[in-house]
Amino acid sequence: MPAFWARSPRSITLSRKPGTYWGPYAVSKAALESLARTYAAETTKTSVRVNLFNPGPTRTRMRSAAMPGEDPATLKTAEPVAEKLLELCLPEFAETGQTYDFAKGRRA
Repeated sequence: MPAFWARSPRSITLSRKPGTYWGPYAVSKAALESLARTYAAETTKTSVRVNLFNPGPTRTRMRSAAMPGEDPATLKTAEPVAEKLLELCLPEFAETGQTYDFAKGRRA
């Protein structure tokens, strides 16, 4: 039973080196990373798998709101990200406690 949380490259940077005015967002992402890793450690003897997934910059309404000056046409759509995420959610996927980076195509 896989469980994934998604996060963005901006959130990785912000959770480790917060930028001006991004404090609450950075704190929430750092907490999410800690929660996921803790839950993964607590469920190693079960069928539950807990991982983080970094989709990278993706053309979404949330991204447009956060980065209003960015040209959305330069970003990938959500479809290829969803396809990759689906692979990682299949029952035969056994890894837990990892972070996967979509842009790099591997563990972060």
